[in-house]
Amino acid sequence: MTSARWIARSRNVRAELVLVIALSGCLYTNNTKCEQAGYPPDDEVFLLDPAQLFCVAFPVPGCDEDCGPCQPPDDPLPTWAVCDGRCFANDEAECLDTPGCRVGRFRAAYYSQLTSPGESFQGCYAVDTVPGNETECRGRDPQECSRYDFCSWLTEFDSTGECIPERQVAGRCSGTVTCSEPAPSCPPETSPGVLDGCYTGSCIPDEYCAL
Repeated sequence: MTSARWIARSRNVRAELVLVIALSGCLYTNNTKCEQAGYPPDDEVFLLDPAQLFCVAFPVPGCDEDCGPCQPPDDPLPTWAVCDGRCFANDEAECLDTPGCRVGRFRAAYYSQLTSPGESFQGCYAVDTVPGNETECRGRDPQECSRYDFCSWLTEFDSTGECIPERQVAGRCSGTVTCSEPAPSCPPETSPGVLDGCYTGSCIPDEYCAL
């Protein structure tokens, strides 16, 4: 064998040996890691409760693709919006103009005759991960309301609330109406809101009209 061939063969053998050692080290590390009790550790994801508009933690199995296919949660996660900064950082004006984001409001502050409209702003939130395809907000429950970026949920501390059009203002319980727009069909113990001579479309609970 010539010296040139011997040198080339030696280099090939060394390269193959280095590759085998590297792969062996990788496999050894992964096997050791994956065989540890409790690995990969469980994780959690934060989703937005559509009724109270705060984030709730849900446990999910830990995931490391080196240890095999990732496992789904034992119980399916709700389709609620993920709590992240995509909408949270927006103020009210930005939220109203950002597709996929929706305004949340405090119900008492929204209907109160003693506050300005901006004081009811609770925050800006992403829509549900399964958007809806309807055009009406009224009468929807928190989950359904959260599917639309043109609907706002009015929160109450007792978990009740109300879904309204996002840009609707409450107005006042009384006033002279000069516009031709008809009054909304309001349920008992509520009054149609009035602002600048027109009906706003809101139905103000009578408890707020007495303030």
